[in-house]
Amino acid sequence: MKDRDRKRIIVLLRWGAIIVTSYLILLGRGKVADPNLSHFLVLGYILSNIILIFLPIQWFSNPKFFYPL
Repeated sequence: MKDRDRKRIIVLLRWGAIIVTSYLILLGRGKVADPNLSHFLVLGYILSNIILIFLPIQWFSNPKFFYPL
């Protein structure tokens, strides 16, 4: 698998996870102690994925970076 394809797949999977998680956090009917905290959590998650887009492609082949991601 090419490094560029690996990065693309990881970013797309994270966007999918962000969409699902955001939906569950923001629109779920569970008890929320602080609604503003959930908004900041979703915002942080989105910003982390935007930052991930600008990281070098070679980092996605490094197991020390890839596995915790």
